[in-house]
Amino acid sequence: MKTITAFNKILAVLVATAVLASTGFAQDTVKLGINEVRSGAFTTNGDRVVWGVEAAVKEVNETGGILGKKIELVIEDNQLKGEIAVQKLKKMILEDNCQIIIQGSSSGVGGAIAQQMPRYKRIYLCTNAEAMAITGENFTPYTFRTCLNAATHVKGLAKYFGGKGLKKPFLLNQDYSWGYDVAKHYEMYVTQYAKDAKVVGKELHPVFNKDFGPYISKIQAAGADYVLTGNWGTD
Repeated sequence: MKTITAFNKILAVLVATAVLASTGFAQDTVKLGINEVRSGAFTTNGDRVVWGVEAAVKEVNETGGILGKKIELVIEDNQLKGEIAVQKLKKMILEDNCQIIIQGSSSGVGGAIAQQMPRYKRIYLCTNAEAMAITGENFTPYTFRTCLNAATHVKGLAKYFGGKGLKKPFLLNQDYSWGYDVAKHYEMYVTQYAKDAKVVGKELHPVFNKDFGPYISKIQAAGADYVLTGNWGTD
């Protein structure tokens, strides 16, 4: 409940900003678009984003809405593909008149959405896409992120494993922006908390990978005492 309440405060600020920024906004409802994966192997990740937002919106609407306006959700399936997410985004803004677009599953998809928002001058609320570029080199003033980024996440992990005396990590990550950031920043931080630590191996694998056998063999051969991965979904 505390998580929903905190999210609602952020949502209230963003919705109020969107309404006040829209000259002559007279509708009784404000539309929010959820641009998420709703099909395929990673469906459950998109489901969790949708369920969380639905719970928050239900609470907001039951307490009178924001600035007297109720929130209506428009939900689209981006199939975890950036090009489809951009197509859905265009429809949600131009046809459905969504004021805010919410997305979290996949930094690759999130990055594609974020880069479109200056064109439409609408807000992108990033709930759990953590690649550095989204609020770094590719940041736009239309992007708001409610989650950690990759560097913050892995720094905590490096401190934890260093405190356990583990010094030989093997880095196994997905082959796209999020996986690159996890590997890069873990390698930067690991020796801060275990001075003689050494990364004994690094591998990137395709998203939706079904056979980790070859990677397990490499991990064993490298003599790793733990595996550091940012993998999510079925991976």
